[in-house]
Amino acid sequence: MTSERERAYWRRYYDHTAAHEPADHARVGYTRAAFAQLTHATIRRVLGPLDGRRVLDAGCGDGQVLGGRAADVHVVGLDFSARMAARARARGLVPVCGELGSAPFRRASFDDVICAEALQCLARPDEAVASLAALVRPGGRLLLTGLNHRSLLRHVVRTVGKLRGEVEPELIDASSLTRLLAQAGFEVEPVWWISYVPEFVARPRPRALHVLLGFFATNFLLIAHRRRDAA
Repeated sequence: MTSERERAYWRRYYDHTAAHEPADHARVGYTRAAFAQLTHATIRRVLGPLDGRRVLDAGCGDGQVLGGRAADVHVVGLDFSARMAARARARGLVPVCGELGSAPFRRASFDDVICAEALQCLARPDEAVASLAALVRPGGRLLLTGLNHRSLLRHVVRTVGKLRGEVEPELIDASSLTRLLAQAGFEVEPVWWISYVPEFVARPRPRALHVLLGFFATNFLLIAHRRRDAA
């Protein structure tokens, strides 16, 4: 499937769930509420306080991740689904309908940019990450989560889906994103591993344990800080 057809498929998918799916977690693509809660809680914990900061939630869906903070923080929500963007408005985000790879904002215009579980809908997630990185101010942060390409379980699920003729989301290489961001002037923290089955969140320091858990973690979280001297 070409990148254009993939984008069209996922846009139709999320337009449909935004209009017809009553369950919060399923509306934004999670199979269980516990999986959504684990990911969203981890993001909020890693981000910490956001008071006084200008934040972009890129691929915001219906605004579940940061909607609870929108009353105290200026949060802009970007999504390619107009129906999802409308739902994000109801949670207090300032909605903008657009693409992750060509976001309609000035360079270095946000203190924090997050992109949670949206990169897997893109054929070239690296290009979107480069575009989002350019929106982060010097001293600001970029937080990314996605489907872990090292996960044995993810590969099994993806293979079965492909054999059934289903459209499967992309698996993301966190190591490749780390290198890309380092070249773009970011200091990247060690990756967080998030796993749904079995459930755990970890950022182990010993390299051997970090590599081992990478095979079991279904998802990852990266947080990168733009150097203040970055161009």
